[in-house]
Amino acid sequence: MLVAGLSVGLGWGAARTLYSQNAEPAAAAVAAQAENAAAAAAAAAADDARAEDPLGDLAWLTGDWVEEGDEPGVEFHGRWTGTGAFLVRAFRVALDEESTLPGLQVIGWDPAAKQVRSWTFDGTGGFGEETWSRQDETWTIRSKYTLPNGAKAGSVNVLTRLDDDSFTWKSVNRDVNGELQPDIDEFTVVRATPAVEAAPAPAAPAPAAVPGKPATTIPAAPLRPGQPVPGRPGAVVPPGAPAAPARPVVPGTPLRPAAPAAPGVPRPAVPR
Repeated sequence: MLVAGLSVGLGWGAARTLYSQNAEPAAAAVAAQAENAAAAAAAAAADDARAEDPLGDLAWLTGDWVEEGDEPGVEFHGRWTGTGAFLVRAFRVALDEESTLPGLQVIGWDPAAKQVRSWTFDGTGGFGEETWSRQDETWTIRSKYTLPNGAKAGSVNVLTRLDDDSFTWKSVNRDVNGELQPDIDEFTVVRATPAVEAAPAPAAPAPAAVPGKPATTIPAAPLRPGQPVPGRPGAVVPPGAPAAPARPVVPGTPLRPAAPAAPGVPRPAVPR
């Protein structure tokens, strides 16, 4: 009986050890499956939201933007089209102190490729197209461009969002007709602060014309003895007459200062 009991005890201990060794991987596998399922559900929800509004991740690019710093650089204005199906960016790039390169970029969603795409046109006649892909807050934009002289160019542009009011930009792997070009170092672009203009001083209203009566000019100072009487040819103010007070000037309605523009541009509803 002692041997049998010992054997049973040892068997139970071995079985418990074996179960615990098997249970730990099993529990870890269940937890991993649950984590993967949650990640898949989150990705599916993100895909559904992107399918409903595929350009929603770029809505923050609306409004006015300028390159950070005192030197002339890049500036652009982003806005939605009337239906909200495309995001349009009118841009201007400073080439030097006196000349700039204007252009226009239209960003849209390619439902066949399931990808954000854009088409760019510059003021010299160059044009190109880009494909956008996102990882976290960084967009990688692969560009193919035709220069005004017919040369073919390409680059990889990297846009990283810092917050709603700033992002960084750099351009790498640049080439013209297969010949590598220098990279464009990273720089920061910030949302432009709208300037509030001071209201002009109100102007005094002109006196209203009376039908059938010649227009009269009201002098700025009171009429004094010996001065002509406006509107009465040949008549003067007699000596000893009290000075007539000038008519008070009624101030006009002051103009309201321009209110600062809200960041971004509201997007119209996109018909689905």
